[in-house]
Amino acid sequence: AAAAAAAAEAAEVRSRLRSQPMPSSLAAFKKDAHYVLERDLGRYEVLHPSDTPFVGLFKGERVYPRASVVRLMTEERWFRQARCLLPAQAPLKRVPKGGGGGGGGGGRGACGG
Repeated sequence: AAAAAAAAEAAEVRSRLRSQPMPSSLAAFKKDAHYVLERDLGRYEVLHPSDTPFVGLFKGERVYPRASVVRLMTEERWFRQARCLLPAQAPLKRVPKGGGGGGGGGGRGACGG
């Protein structure tokens, strides 16, 4: 029952996306509320699930639904929201540390870590 409902919802989302006109320039994709190019994803953004089907092509690049873009958070950010990571949870993406030098880190309270 749940799988059928999920499939029906996915089909509805695809049909709604098809009814929205796709942007006609690269700059328009950056601001578009429905579509995104993989190149326009930010440093802390990722397509999830990773096998998200693309909804079209624009100049040879795959176009994805913006609804599939997920904002990533560090362990510290989850901790600030009073949430903990599961011990066996693997990250969706590893972002190299920038040269900002700021610090942080330290204890994680009740979450361990």
